[in-house]
Amino acid sequence: MSAGILRHMTLPSGPSAPPEVPPEAPLAAQDDFLHAGLLQALREQQVILDNAGVGIAFVRDRKVQRCNRRYADMHGYDDPVQIAGLDSRVMYPSDEAYAFVGTHAYPELMQGQTFRTRLQLSRRDGSLFWCQLSGRLIDPADPAAGSIWIEDDVDALTQAEERLRSTLHEQSLILNHAMVGIVFLQNRHVTRCNRAFADMLGYTPEAMVGMPTRRWYLHEADWANALATMYAPLSRGEAYSGQLEIVRSDGSALWCEVQAKAVAPADLSQGSIWICMDITARRQAEAEIARLHAELEQRVADRTEELRLTVDSLHREVSERQAAEQRALHVSLHDSLTGLPNRAFMDELLARALRQARRDSTCLAVVFMDLDRFKSVNDVMGHDSGDELLRVVAERLCGVLRDTDTVARIGGDEFVLLLPQVEADSTLERTLHRLQDALRPPLMLKGRPMRVSASMGVSVFPRDGDDAATLLRQADMAMYMAKERGRAGHQYFDRSIDVALRERNELEDALRAAVERDAFELHYQPQVDLHVGTDAGAVVGVEALLRWNRPGVGPVSPAVFVPVAEDMGLIERIGHWVLRQACEQAARWQRDHGLRLRMAVNVSVRQLMRADFAAQVRQVLADTGLAAQDLDLEITESLLMTDVQRAVDALQALHAMGVHISIDDFGTGHSSLAYLSRFPIGTLKIDRSFVQAIEQQPRDATLCRTIIAMGHSLGLQVLAEGVETAEQRELLHQWGCDQFQGYLFSRPVPAGQIPDLARQPQYAARP
Repeated sequence: MSAGILRHMTLPSGPSAPPEVPPEAPLAAQDDFLHAGLLQALREQQVILDNAGVGIAFVRDRKVQRCNRRYADMHGYDDPVQIAGLDSRVMYPSDEAYAFVGTHAYPELMQGQTFRTRLQLSRRDGSLFWCQLSGRLIDPADPAAGSIWIEDDVDALTQAEERLRSTLHEQSLILNHAMVGIVFLQNRHVTRCNRAFADMLGYTPEAMVGMPTRRWYLHEADWANALATMYAPLSRGEAYSGQLEIVRSDGSALWCEVQAKAVAPADLSQGSIWICMDITARRQAEAEIARLHAELEQRVADRTEELRLTVDSLHREVSERQAAEQRALHVSLHDSLTGLPNRAFMDELLARALRQARRDSTCLAVVFMDLDRFKSVNDVMGHDSGDELLRVVAERLCGVLRDTDTVARIGGDEFVLLLPQVEADSTLERTLHRLQDALRPPLMLKGRPMRVSASMGVSVFPRDGDDAATLLRQADMAMYMAKERGRAGHQYFDRSIDVALRERNELEDALRAAVERDAFELHYQPQVDLHVGTDAGAVVGVEALLRWNRPGVGPVSPAVFVPVAEDMGLIERIGHWVLRQACEQAARWQRDHGLRLRMAVNVSVRQLMRADFAAQVRQVLADTGLAAQDLDLEITESLLMTDVQRAVDALQALHAMGVHISIDDFGTGHSSLAYLSRFPIGTLKIDRSFVQAIEQQPRDATLCRTIIAMGHSLGLQVLAEGVETAEQRELLHQWGCDQFQGYLFSRPVPAGQIPDLARQPQYAARP
């Protein structure tokens, strides 16, 4: 620095300033004094920078030239020297933030202004902190000279502000959703209120802002009195609590219970907060009670006889209250649909019965009952029919039990029966048979008969367990085993059931995996025409039958896995797979062998009752190229009768497409000719159980002849299932049966064997 410049600089004054130089001192001495003062000033400024509470940096060409220790600390550096020369980009968390400051700051700096903003900057370890950033050019006329930037760490402040905003938002939500009215007043005018308060007075919250409280009072005097009555305790820092009559927007009176508190008791001009609850109805009720009480007192004073009547009335009221309490207790312990004890009450009753049985050294039985295929009743006939079925079942069960026995409904179609003092297994067995017999007669649902059965599991104290939870669990396990073994029966608990249930779970897992992998196959049983003669006929169709070869186990009977698939809700998916595979096979026989056979496919109730089932069938036929008249959908008789109108609608849609409809297992259901004539059916299939003994049992023979005659009278074809002997075929031919299928001709076989079977000389398929 030249001596001339030093001469024109003003040095700091005060204790740290260098001594004044006499004007008569030599010029060199004056320069030495000025240089010493300048160094002292620089040292003082460096001390200030090093101890400043904010970060300060000198930046040129967006590179940090120098900074103080606070700046280095804020960015995670140990020494300001480490930052010197760094590109200021490293202080920013992203290129976007870096570009933002460059875009917005420098236009202001060029005008000689100070740029200020709040943003997140980055530390050396990558963590972020909120910073109040200020910048200014050293010389606006010479931007290249650089700029000074001041950073103030406001991370804690920003987080506190965010928490404050969150708290204010939460308080706003509480205010807006409070069930009581809340209003903020300042100088007896509304500054804001919640919706509950606005609704209470018949306004919108927006309309109430700025509204004077005078509008809520009937009279000026009331408004003036409120000032003295309510605001006096507020000014003392106390809360005001009381009741107030005000008016709504429509002029009607409103009684409010009010609680208020001043924001600042020393300065009521800052306002107050009021919480209001509409007690108009309560006041009216209190007034009415007071009026009645006064009338009662007058009547007591005037007429002793009326006092007696009033006392009698009070006694009746107490009795009614006690009855109501008893009803409430009954509701809490009983099923609302059937009136039976519920799960909670059954647990209590079972605990009592176990204590009594231990004291008396007697046995008791727990029966877990589940209605068979109840879900299909709900799905097909509706929940109202399901509820009616449950009520009838409850009545029948109660009708055959002893007074000491208990039946409870614990949920859905599940019932638990508690049978104390069971002296012998024979007694218990007779009770179980009575229960099954009680369910056997058909009941009427929506004007038609419906049969119901149940599966029951039985556990006995003390043989099978010593506590309620164990007995219930084991009875439940036994019930599942009863379902596994054919339903409509009962099963006593034994240790082998644990193994059986594990096997059931393994079967379900394997079946679920088979469905995912389409690991099924179809076999086909030919259907033969009987019109040609007793010794010869044409193969006119086949029935597709599902087969499953379970890995590691071998073939599993459909009678075993199909009910499990129904319980698991997989039957629709399996049924759709069967339909598509069968149609593809029928089309393949036609294409590759010139063999046109009608393909019969069984349809489950869940498939038929789907609103889109007809559309599914149409799509399968279109995809496979099979003509609709070459598809025969077999529906069981009992399935049709579950919901007649829905079944009629579904079958009419299929019939309109040209699909053939057959009733499978005819004779095992409970249909009538009146219902049967409503269905667009082409074929009746006589169940194999009626065919097997027609040579020896006149009753079965008569039944088969009757079905054949009835079918022909309705213009239907009749097909007999399960024909195994030539004598059975001969009799069916004599009675006019149209077709048969069974082991006499062929067992179900893989698709590859059908062309050869159909081309046997005596059973050549029709072209």
